[in-house]
Amino acid sequence: SSSSMIAASNIHYHNVLGRRPPVPTPPVAPKLNIVEGNVSNAHLDMQPERPSPIPHTLMFTYSHDILETKVPILLYNNVRRTIEAYRDAWSEPNATVLFLDDAMCRAAILEAHPPLVPHFDAEEEGKFRADVCRVAALYLHGGYYFDVDLRVLNPVAPPLLSRGETFVTALERAQKNFFQAFLASAPRQEILMESMRMILAHYEGKHAVRHKKIGPSTL
Repeated sequence: SSSSMIAASNIHYHNVLGRRPPVPTPPVAPKLNIVEGNVSNAHLDMQPERPSPIPHTLMFTYSHDILETKVPILLYNNVRRTIEAYRDAWSEPNATVLFLDDAMCRAAILEAHPPLVPHFDAEEEGKFRADVCRVAALYLHGGYYFDVDLRVLNPVAPPLLSRGETFVTALERAQKNFFQAFLASAPRQEILMESMRMILAHYEGKHAVRHKKIGPSTL
């Protein structure tokens, strides 16, 4: 089936897995690029490859660090497959992995957008806590975010990404919302800051979300 991808152009680390994330840079003005068609077979104008402003950092979040506990085992195995697929695609066997548990998420939110912290603390639904965490952590560090249960078939890597994009995601089937189970972004991307502002507006009763989908409705 056909899908659409939208790309916008310009703690606790697993030390054994790579370097620390880069120092944050000033906010980036997005340049939008829409690629239509099957993502795995998208035909793009071939351009000389250039360094991507999106750091090759793999990012996940869960209530605890699945890579340490290996529980649940199905999610652990899936996360490992995701890591291996992208490291192979990038030819970077030591690409950084950042796995955010609840404490790390809170720290990221406190640094990125402090007014969201009390709402994160009060939120009981793990999926909604992840909605807040992912945009805060990506805003600070940049990288590639994946839901822990998202199965990777074909990594989103060159030649699909070789144009200097600074924000990448996909559209839901109805093409009304972004599919935030996969996000890739340069640090300090203004799209992510605006998402945090809208999430805060939701918790303050100033922004209505559709079908209780906080992430897609605020991104």
